[in-house]
Amino acid sequence: MNTWVRQTGFPLLDVRIDRKGGEATATITQSRFLFEHIVGGSDEKTRWRVPVSVARAGSREVTRFLMKRRRETRAVGKRRRPESQDWIKVNAGQSGFCRVNYAPEEWDRLRNAVSAGELGARDRLGLQNDAYALTRAGYLPATTFLELTASYEGEDDATVWRTIAESLMGFEALIADEPYLEHFHEYVRDLFRPVASRSGWEPRPGEGHLDALRRSTVLARLGHHGDPKVLDEANARFRRYRKDPASLPPNLRATVYGLVAQEADESTYEALWDLQRKAVLNEEKVRLLIALTKTKRKDLLQETLDRSLSKEVRSQDAVPVITSVATHWPNPGRDLAWSCVRDHWDELYRRYAPSGFLIRRLVQFNEAFTSLDRAREIEAFFRAHPAREVQRTVKQVAEKIRVNAKWLARNREDLARWFKDGRRGK
Repeated sequence: MNTWVRQTGFPLLDVRIDRKGGEATATITQSRFLFEHIVGGSDEKTRWRVPVSVARAGSREVTRFLMKRRRETRAVGKRRRPESQDWIKVNAGQSGFCRVNYAPEEWDRLRNAVSAGELGARDRLGLQNDAYALTRAGYLPATTFLELTASYEGEDDATVWRTIAESLMGFEALIADEPYLEHFHEYVRDLFRPVASRSGWEPRPGEGHLDALRRSTVLARLGHHGDPKVLDEANARFRRYRKDPASLPPNLRATVYGLVAQEADESTYEALWDLQRKAVLNEEKVRLLIALTKTKRKDLLQETLDRSLSKEVRSQDAVPVITSVATHWPNPGRDLAWSCVRDHWDELYRRYAPSGFLIRRLVQFNEAFTSLDRAREIEAFFRAHPAREVQRTVKQVAEKIRVNAKWLARNREDLARWFKDGRRGK
């Protein structure tokens, strides 16, 4: 196993709660958090001195101690809530650099605490972040992550929503070829609609940068997952913008451009290209180019890739266009992008090998694939086209694809059942 999977090594705290009457103790076992866990990596018995903080429902006091041994048991105070509402959160306030995992019943309690608004923003963010990382590494069932994330319906913090959006983008890439993908889109629409409704399209008096960030994040993701009202509003605002450019604020342009491109026909697609050609500011050109990678039509995605390698697109902008095609719609985008790189490798290598970073990006996006056949194909291609600049990257990508394939094999049936049964976290 290559060292890529070991680069995520830091403490994982596995928490088991023992409740007796109103008292509770937490038994915490530390190990090394590794993505290789999902492919059967060894459980290294590394020990750190870990500062641990534990919060309990209804108490202002936080239990703090320095964990010096691999396993420790500590009292964590008296119960102040009915047992069904008695949650216990380790790494309170996200004060330590570690991942935290719990028994299934404790995840349920914490999910209810999120729904009830009883955790602070840092803890809400950290809990969701941990759940996704644990799921990706194979410590936590994918359905547990989805059920937890469903409890954030009332969330208003912009940073938390950005984290949720990023997690769900990664999750979508993993299941992009699965028959329940549309059920996943429905799940995300249900999650994002309430906050999108609260945010609206128009800025409110006195709102700040984070309010604008939350608005653009939630509208972009809701539209990506196919909400018809958001898509209709984006198109209406784009038509208005064509007549009056001042009508669309800069902080919503990327969102509107992307959603309009997503559903574009040939005429709208060419209108976006025309705007790109006429844009004076490079920032606006790039914003429009990235929007053009978000069309759902396979023929237009291919056209975007073809034009990215022509004189219509500056050489330094072609790489982000190709990688964005691969990531925005994993199916079929990553297949099209990989074919583009494979078919034009000699030219791309000539252009970007001197930079190192750019040529590696044209290999790295392939890590989103979930097929072992694809891993073998990529390895075979670069054996036939050796390039020292990407040699290590190719190994890392192939490992990541195998991790993805293992993850999908482990979670596929449970996810299919979960979506079929009506999403228990709904």
